[in-house]
Amino acid sequence: MSTAQGSNEVLESAGGLVDKYQVSDQRFYDLSGLLRVTSDRLTNGSGQSDVDYPFLSSLFPSLDGMPLIGDVDHTPLPSELVQEFENMQCNSDMGLMPVIKRAWLTIDSTIYLWNYEDGKDLAYFDGLKEVILAVGLVVPKLGVFQEHIRYLLCLTTPTEIVILGVSFNETSTDPHNELHLLPEPLFCLPSDNVSMAAVLGTCTGRVFLAGKDGCLYEVVYQSKDGWFKKRCYKVNHSTSYLSYIVPSFLSFSDEDPLVQLVEDSSRNILYTRSQNGTIQVYDLNVDGMGLSYVASMSLDTIVRKCCNTMRIADKTLFNGIIHLSLIPLAESFTLHLLAITKSGVRLYFTTTPQGKTQRPSLLSLVHVRLPPGYSPSNAASKPGPTVHQGFYRRGCLLLASSQAEDRDIIWLVDPDLYPFQNSLVEAFVNYPLNGRTWCMAESIEPGELEAVQSLTTLPPAVVTQHTHPPRRFILLTTNGSYIIAKPRPVDQLQYILEQTRSGQGQALEEFFHLHGNMQASAMCLILATRPNKEVAHWATEAYFKHGGEPHFIFPTTLGPNGAGPSPNQFQQQPSSPFSSFVQAPPSLGGALGRPVIGPEVQLSGKHNGLILYLARLLRPLWNVSVTIEEKNEGSGDVKVMSHYDIMELAVLGEQLRELKAFLDNNIQFFTANDISSQKHSSPANIHQRMLYFMRPDGMPTDSPDNVQQSLLNKFRCKTRSIF
Repeated sequence: MSTAQGSNEVLESAGGLVDKYQVSDQRFYDLSGLLRVTSDRLTNGSGQSDVDYPFLSSLFPSLDGMPLIGDVDHTPLPSELVQEFENMQCNSDMGLMPVIKRAWLTIDSTIYLWNYEDGKDLAYFDGLKEVILAVGLVVPKLGVFQEHIRYLLCLTTPTEIVILGVSFNETSTDPHNELHLLPEPLFCLPSDNVSMAAVLGTCTGRVFLAGKDGCLYEVVYQSKDGWFKKRCYKVNHSTSYLSYIVPSFLSFSDEDPLVQLVEDSSRNILYTRSQNGTIQVYDLNVDGMGLSYVASMSLDTIVRKCCNTMRIADKTLFNGIIHLSLIPLAESFTLHLLAITKSGVRLYFTTTPQGKTQRPSLLSLVHVRLPPGYSPSNAASKPGPTVHQGFYRRGCLLLASSQAEDRDIIWLVDPDLYPFQNSLVEAFVNYPLNGRTWCMAESIEPGELEAVQSLTTLPPAVVTQHTHPPRRFILLTTNGSYIIAKPRPVDQLQYILEQTRSGQGQALEEFFHLHGNMQASAMCLILATRPNKEVAHWATEAYFKHGGEPHFIFPTTLGPNGAGPSPNQFQQQPSSPFSSFVQAPPSLGGALGRPVIGPEVQLSGKHNGLILYLARLLRPLWNVSVTIEEKNEGSGDVKVMSHYDIMELAVLGEQLRELKAFLDNNIQFFTANDISSQKHSSPANIHQRMLYFMRPDGMPTDSPDNVQQSLLNKFRCKTRSIF
């Protein structure tokens, strides 16, 4: 065989390994699978088992101090607003606009906006005569306004609906620096004596309003007046055409005010929540520009289904829905909507029959999950029944529970510590907060919203933590804004390394048991290739100390059809009470994916973690064309363009260089000493048994040392071929 052929085989083998480990990263359950949802006609439940919310400290005592909440940064309200509070006469409200990094406060008829991260860049609008009731930020429709109007700010009062233009300093490198509110409104509409409690701007630029009369309204605007329609007008989507000729004061139905509107932009569905807890579903059509009523469910029906499912006598657990959150298509194909009650119970809904991709046609409660505190071993602490604010996004749940008039307890419930499970397993922590929480949201970095929306699936945090920064959540209170960082698993590993100031110790050993050698070794490589030399040194030490060693596995029984051992025999076996939660490495068969009929070398967590980390680095471009063709319609010329931004490639190139430098600097440690030492371990004739399996006639003709060297060469070749 020529050198070129040998090199091609080595590269093909290395590429096959990367493929297999990338596939293994995709082996995680959809949210509906984790919650065992099997039908839109059945409702099941969870949250009452110790496995749902395990106590980490009881399983791994040395990890008791590992942080589940990171740094908390507090920014007081701007001093100007504190003075304005003293002059308040009627009404005040607060909220967040994370897309533009702004908090807002209304005091009577004036609205103030400022940067919630530093308390600066204060802007205000005081051109209204009546109390502001609702506020909403809207991305405008294309082609309607001039380019400098980046957003619309919709304000409602008891008598009118006002839409303002929002612009920013175009010369700044920060796209949201120096916010400006246009002094004159773009549109003003009469509210027809209907107070609006909430405003929602959709991704297509539509403006919906939640009426206190229980109706869903829309402000329709266009670039210019039409023959039969004004440039801006209001539509009531909850009444028939008769409403245009019958005055609203002749309505004989009991009003149930709408208090929240939620859009699912991944499916183009609109949800409403009423003050009494009724949930309604509207179909916005495939293009997001239509609207038709689909279904609704009253709170009484929801409570009855919950009680029948959970068999709990206390019905108040399910009363009082305080928040709706969407579940995007990338997170679950089956589950579409999450409702949170004042006791912290989560209610999961679907809008389509099981397994169907059609437009929404129903509203069905399919799962009920109790909060922490209802399992046999955890009955001391519960978030409810005083939860008054809730927030959910990408698996992370935040609850604000009142402890006093000016003091809250913040609960964070999150599954990132337990990825790749076959059921939903979550960690939880609570944090005392001074002040009453008015609003909660997640900080959105530039480009993050588009990146998340483009994903077809949302993998666990361990898969993306090498490129995604820690998630940050904003809590807006009367004392200002609090920004809570949620540490990634790799941040928790760094915390342990910095506490122990070494790569050894019981805490690190338990961390490797918790995540498994493969995942923990991959995390060590993230830190070992970072600029912080001290942490990199400790991470390197932990990688070689706790990453495990390769070892032989001898089949005790033949697999199917007598073809050797079953592939399941070569997967990692539980080594601790919690290791059933550990993701097993991909089953590779033989060294090149061929069936194994003899002894198998179970490669170490160090090796598997190395391939896993490399596969994650290469994921963005592994299965995507590096170049794209752009054709000039006029000349017909075809231009070949890079599919990736130069900065993306520069960052990836630097990460790969750092990983190669790590291997070059530590190549002396990539040996098979432990394999060699097993010649003295039980069974004593390990090499004779290995030779027996490797020879077709079962008769050993080679020495154990030669076999050992052959295995070592294969191991080194496989590792080096990747680079």
